[in-house]
Amino acid sequence: MEPAITTVIPTYRRPRLLARAVRSVLKQSYPYFQAHVYDNASGDETQQVVAELARSDARVKYHCHSQNVGLVRNLCFGLERVQTPLFNILSDDDIVLPEFFASAVQQMSKYPEVAMYMGAIIDATTYGAIVDVPVYRYKRGLLRPPHGLLEIVKKRHSNWTGLMMSWNMFDLAGGLNVDIGDICDVDLQLRMSAQYPVFVSPSPAAAFFSHPAQASNRSRDCIRDQVFLPWKRIVEKLIALNTLS
Repeated sequence: MEPAITTVIPTYRRPRLLARAVRSVLKQSYPYFQAHVYDNASGDETQQVVAELARSDARVKYHCHSQNVGLVRNLCFGLERVQTPLFNILSDDDIVLPEFFASAVQQMSKYPEVAMYMGAIIDATTYGAIVDVPVYRYKRGLLRPPHGLLEIVKKRHSNWTGLMMSWNMFDLAGGLNVDIGDICDVDLQLRMSAQYPVFVSPSPAAAFFSHPAQASNRSRDCIRDQVFLPWKRIVEKLIALNTLS
């Protein structure tokens, strides 16, 4: 069978963690996928690590930029090359859990109108201590607009590591907004759930690990410029949607 899912994995100088992330994809019980690694000119052993994984599993693909294009543009580059009906995004320092793809495909086949499957993403420390599972606070099952949006806004957005998305509806929703910067994941979830049905499942889908090197651990000035200011753009886009009253 042709691949039904593309996992887009942007990476930069984390070869050991990247290997863990890719292996977590290869352990999926649902086998019809491809894992595309987009290397942001790491200049280390990343290429060799991915090549070794690809030798044992042809579903692993690799592209390396000639220079660092930045996190968001690297991600956009990968998303523009998705050719499967479904896709997910996996950071190089996180993992997906074995039944994630199977559960997502089952529900998205049952409800073809669903643009985004939201599994349970476990927020954890690098030592494995569970910090939060935001989806456990959400209403479950099929949520039509604006109910998915309201769950995310009221009960804290969930990291996109455990989201499976329809490529067609992602494209219709406007794709990834590079002007938003580092919180483009929040913007995408809000726009998708504001326009299309989402399916919320308590089934464990992924683990998101917090550590000091993350982009989210920024200085006060960076938080002002890269988080608070982009919210104005996010709200303006939501206001313009005709699916919301």
